[in-house]
Amino acid sequence: MAAKYTKQTPQQVREWLDGQPVEFSPEWTLNEVAEEARRRNLAGRWGGSGIEASRAIARWGAYKLATFRDFSATHWDWLTAPGAYSPNDLYPRLLRVLEPAVGAGMAWRTTDQTKSKLLREIGEKALDLLAILETEGRLNITFAEVVGHKPELQPLLDRSSEITSKRSRQVQEWARTDRQQPLPMAEFPGFLGGPHLTDYLAALVAKIAGEGRRAYPSFRSVMGSSPPDEPGEDGVGDDDDIDPEEISKLLGFPNLGPFDPDLLRKGGEFGGAPGRTDSLLNAVIRAFPEALFDRFVEPPKVPPASVIEAACLAWFGDAPTQKEINARIRDDRARLEAQMERAINGNARLENLRASLKEKGLSDEEIRRKSFETFLGEE
Repeated sequence: MAAKYTKQTPQQVREWLDGQPVEFSPEWTLNEVAEEARRRNLAGRWGGSGIEASRAIARWGAYKLATFRDFSATHWDWLTAPGAYSPNDLYPRLLRVLEPAVGAGMAWRTTDQTKSKLLREIGEKALDLLAILETEGRLNITFAEVVGHKPELQPLLDRSSEITSKRSRQVQEWARTDRQQPLPMAEFPGFLGGPHLTDYLAALVAKIAGEGRRAYPSFRSVMGSSPPDEPGEDGVGDDDDIDPEEISKLLGFPNLGPFDPDLLRKGGEFGGAPGRTDSLLNAVIRAFPEALFDRFVEPPKVPPASVIEAACLAWFGDAPTQKEINARIRDDRARLEAQMERAINGNARLENLRASLKEKGLSDEEIRRKSFETFLGEE
């Protein structure tokens, strides 16, 4: 297999592909791969979860690019995105781009009405689980328990604990010496030491309701339990049972009406049932920007439309012109390029900070801690 790779194929891609089989024929198009993946899922060969299909399709996609002469080294640079803070390597980027082809679920093949029904069911199940966790609080998952499984997040937990402890001491001092005065403003208002599993579930409910950029706060005061007739510092008693609709009103969330079906496979939805032969091609093109512009280092000079064109030629044997591709990704590109620029500038500031701290002789642990503090302060 390795002998077929082009000279432009990065070594890390060769190493990933070497020694592991490609489960779909290299002669197939992505349309044929998607149909076969769907057939296997429906037959139960992959358990119906889509995970195995995702892996197989991502490997097939990488192999096709690695053997396609027109996929250049600068095209690869868009997908591999090196950098100390790069959140993704090639594999998860390909998963994001090729997700419309996985076919594990039927959401992308169904109507908006069916999607809305599915979203409503997801929201109801999330609310049911929230209610259970409120009753059986011991089942809730704290950030500390998450760190137990992902130790690399320990510096973030340390910073979270520091913020919470500082606020707790401030409130205790106020309660002991100065209760006649208003409670001092917190350094990080609204930061309550989370997140817990309930926070994530509340964020999911908020997203389904159409306000995905915000989540409902947990309304747990750092002051501890308040007397029944005395609200906590949030203005809400700690033991109050507030349902999401009341929270929504309290926070001023708009009434957005029906669930937005675009939440399901938003990066590459087909619309209705894919009746056109280029439906999957269009979906993949629309899924590209989220992966390409997720960067913390300067992007390659080659236009992103060139990457998309070359990949489509490798996967489908056909591609729209770069002008047509740019028209299809225009809105997402405008939003994501600005986001990418902020990420690159922020990373550059952090790298400069790390370099200056290293010159001052700080240890690696101290540098990591101060870097996290700077990151959280910017957030």
